[in-house]
Amino acid sequence: MNSILVAPDLFKGTFLSVEVSQYISAGIRAEGLTAIECSLADGGEGTLDVLLLALKGERQSQSVQGLLGQQVVARWGWVAEQRLAIIEVAAG
Repeated sequence: MNSILVAPDLFKGTFLSVEVSQYISAGIRAEGLTAIECSLADGGEGTLDVLLLALKGERQSQSVQGLLGQQVVARWGWVAEQRLAIIEVAAG
């Protein structure tokens, strides 16, 4: 049986690419077809989520000082097995 590759980017302001993949794949599977999920990101917002999924990492957050001196919450990822930190500077 043929498979359908589902490889979307995020829908900015609404759904992460992981969620879009799941929703589209559910519709495909409901029709008795096979779906392969492969969430993507273009290097901007959403890249952290895709990398954490692929590398089996964990999302972290930390209160930091922003560019104008204000306190902001920064999201970042940690892949313990590789001792790898991922910082997404495109996040809003």
